[in-house]
Amino acid sequence: MLTADDFDDPRLARHKKRPLVLIADQAAVESYAGGCAGLAADPRWTRLVLLSPEAAPAASDNPRLIRVGRATAAATIAKLLPEWQMPDDRPA
Repeated sequence: MLTADDFDDPRLARHKKRPLVLIADQAAVESYAGGCAGLAADPRWTRLVLLSPEAAPAASDNPRLIRVGRATAAATIAKLLPEWQMPDDRPA
């Protein structure tokens, strides 16, 4: 998992050896030139988790885009962690 404000930061490229889940605030994504669609389509990210102010964000038709409410973000992300693990990261 990776959190970032500057989605074009060249230092993010050093993480490209592994698939990454980007967790970003909705306001940061909306201010990004490519917007939500651009980040969701970016091959660097296996998933884009968008933290939304709404308690029950709208569902997405893009399977790589996951919208979660800020109030429940920690619990929601914790539930999703097992499916994001790489096979070599999983406990034996």
